[in-house]
Amino acid sequence: MGRPEDKYVKLPAIIHATRIGYRYRSIKGDVSGIDYDADTNIFFEPFRAALERINGKPVDVDKAHHLVSQLKLKLLGNDLGCTFFASLQSSVEGYRLIDFENPANNDFTVVAELPYANGEDSFRPDITFLVNGMPLGVVCQ
Repeated sequence: MGRPEDKYVKLPAIIHATRIGYRYRSIKGDVSGIDYDADTNIFFEPFRAALERINGKPVDVDKAHHLVSQLKLKLLGNDLGCTFFASLQSSVEGYRLIDFENPANNDFTVVAELPYANGEDSFRPDITFLVNGMPLGVVCQ
């Protein structure tokens, strides 16, 4: 038997997210290091495809992995994410990460129970909202 909170909270929230334009993605078969970066939980293919669409130039897999590693460095700072936030608003190495002028160019995805880990600490939010493959919001019950 499933958990009651899934039936009454998580699933309706995911359904609502899809009604407002988010696409649901099952992460059941996704592999850390191949489909997404374990340190940042950035999904490589949606990230790469969105960068191509937003910036109007080809972005290969190696470039996408490199840009994720650059974002990882920005997240290591002790500035509560300010450097990362500034990158979202401007760019990384000349690549805009989010299209604020034309939101339709962005990829909006919702996933359930994406694991986060930092050393021995870990948690699994019920819902994670991805914009262009980057986790930018979570919902925990």
